[in-house]
Amino acid sequence: MTKKNVEKESSFEGKKDEALGDLWDWLNIRREDLPHYINYIAENAFSLTSAKKPLFQNPYKLSQVYPRWPVDMRFLLTTTHDPKKETRNLNSFCILMRGYPNILKITEVFPWKSGVEGYVSGSLNDGPSVDFLAPLFYREEDKYHINIWVTVYLSAIALKMQPASEEIFNFSDGELYEIMLKDFLKENPSKTKKDFPHIRVSTKNMTAFLPTETTSLYQYRAKILRVLQMDPFEDIEMHSLLVLLTGKSPKNSLTINLYVKKSDLNGYTPQKGDFIEGILWMFGTTHFMTGAVPTSNDVVE
Repeated sequence: MTKKNVEKESSFEGKKDEALGDLWDWLNIRREDLPHYINYIAENAFSLTSAKKPLFQNPYKLSQVYPRWPVDMRFLLTTTHDPKKETRNLNSFCILMRGYPNILKITEVFPWKSGVEGYVSGSLNDGPSVDFLAPLFYREEDKYHINIWVTVYLSAIALKMQPASEEIFNFSDGELYEIMLKDFLKENPSKTKKDFPHIRVSTKNMTAFLPTETTSLYQYRAKILRVLQMDPFEDIEMHSLLVLLTGKSPKNSLTINLYVKKSDLNGYTPQKGDFIEGILWMFGTTHFMTGAVPTSNDVVE
């Protein structure tokens, strides 16, 4: 039989959505109010170092700026400038969030047609893979080499969040049942399989991280490790949560900063140790704003 080369299916196949409109819906910012925020950023901006390479192989200068707000979530304004013209063109309007460091092996990249943002896929060592939106992809692209380990600061916005409900499952077959049956019979030599009809599994202290049909959107069940309150955008109250998405501790597990609007919690107040569930939108950068890169004191062991 002739062995055929099978090409690995892309993580982004059929799931790509190169749009940021949902972001403003989440923030409850009306389209007609965007000029207000854009003008404020332009007037109070701190400019990121200009990228060296041209956009789309054209001699356009790309600039990215954000306001000097002392918070962990900031608007990011990206413009392009044709040297032959005086005006700048608005390329994109996104957000930057302080992320938590995860060491990922890069497996795939997908630049957006805008030439600014992009999707990146990576995996933990012996752990799950994760796709994220890279708002600084244009200037970080040279960091995302396939099969190379990179420290990525992961953050997410919670599109949905609620206290996690407990479910009970009974299993009378399968690999987990067989493993526990073997242990039961070893500890109880006089017993038989009839004495071990099923196993009972609770989701009470379980974490889960499942992809959806849209790239960088996930269903999650997470444990809260830390809670901070913040007011990043005028009258928008928000919680910044350090959450564990996989495993039992941050070491070698997927751990991120998760941002949720207080108005979306329906009266629920997140507390350290709580388990929560919902849908999140994952973001990532290989470096972050001056003064906002996590220090050793911010890393939870």
